[in-house]
Amino acid sequence: MTSSPASPGVPSRALDDLPGSSPDAGSGPVVPELMEGLLDDAGTLERHREHRAAWYGECVGPLVVPADAVEPFAAGLTAREHALPILLSGRDRQVVREARDLLAEDDRIDLVGVRLPLPATSADGAERLLATLDFTAPAWVELRPEPGWGDVVRVLAADGAENVALVLDGAAPQDAASVVRTLVDRDLSFRIADTGLPLVSEDAGHYGLLNALCAVRAALNGADETALAPILAETTAAPLTSALRRMSAADAAVTRAFVVAAQVEDVAATVAGWVELGLLPGD
Repeated sequence: MTSSPASPGVPSRALDDLPGSSPDAGSGPVVPELMEGLLDDAGTLERHREHRAAWYGECVGPLVVPADAVEPFAAGLTAREHALPILLSGRDRQVVREARDLLAEDDRIDLVGVRLPLPATSADGAERLLATLDFTAPAWVELRPEPGWGDVVRVLAADGAENVALVLDGAAPQDAASVVRTLVDRDLSFRIADTGLPLVSEDAGHYGLLNALCAVRAALNGADETALAPILAETTAAPLTSALRRMSAADAAVTRAFVVAAQVEDVAATVAGWVELGLLPGD
């Protein structure tokens, strides 16, 4: 994940309906509340230890552990670990259960959630998944903006106990905006589970972390999906960074109540992107 700075030759502009958005990127870091635990780490256990011990350790969330790789992960744990937060992820519910069982009595880890796919993007698919869930940790159900997603959200909202792992990659801006608007309306928290998530959107189907944070901020301020689409699709940094810099601690806290975390492949590179944009102060 890179910083995705503003494209050369493309003038910045304010984004309508995004509080604090300006053509001027502004200066100074964002409030700490916006970054605390934001980055789900899809890297290695060894690197995760380094990230947690680094100056940016407060930004680091749980380590994402593929369920089919849990045995080598467990073998790599040492006596130094205690209640290390992890998020199990897998395509097969039985494999995830077996991974959960393997780690159940291990006090070196803290299983903070499991991420699971739907058997089908439909109300029936969501109901079938919920009926089979027997995890004590919260379940994060993968959701893509494809036909049937609205019925899935309705079922999850009615259930009230589960959350969303949102995958926006490849979706049209209007579809991505509609999902974000609906999740906010339904009071559903989500983790961004896209692979290779950039900081700023690279095109209309490859959305950035800053865009997602700003879209939720705008949705909480009342913006409809028509207004959210250009925020998600924005490819220059300034209209987004200006808004993020103007967020108060309270604004950041309520935004993060919805955007719980975002998966990244390289935490250090992601942090470097925030530093390059001046959103973090650096070491």
